Amino acid sequence: MCRIVAVAGEIDLSVAIQTIFNAHYASGTLIPIVQTGPTRSPRCTEVPTLAESGIPGVDARAFGGLVGPAGLAPAVLARMEAALRQTLQIPVVRERLTFIGVDLDPLGPAEFTAFLSQQMAVWGRCERRRTVRISALQPRSPARTAVSFSGLRTI
Repeated sequence: MCRIVAVAGEIDLSVAIQTIFNAHYASGTLIPIVQTGPTRSPRCTEVPTLAESGIPGVDARAFGGLVGPAGLAPAVLARMEAALRQTLQIPVVRERLTFIGVDLDPLGPAEFTAFLSQQMAVWGRCERRRTVRISALQPRSPARTAVSFSGLRTI
């Protein structure tokens, strides 16, 4: 819906992931103003981050990841991570993901768990301050095991 109203000119500003608007950026129908991740996306190097625009401390990336139940056997976790990393090395997979705007930034289980905790803290503050409800995103258990291919940066 946000793509339709943005392209139609019915709204002045839209916040969405890069993959939704890539064709519109390429055609000039929409102009990216700022990126909400901590660094510039390799696909939009000309678009500054919020920090570069004078608003520091924001890391509001869209991301994807694989999660499993708490207590997942280390051998299973290692196999999942190895399979994901091997898949991300297949040229056609990398090319397709990059083409649609995914910035591949694979994290290991410990790094992704820390990233998820940081994101929950950020969006939890937003929920408390602005009455945004994100309860559907909260993990069922604070102990989680995960492998990620995070990096869909929001612009």
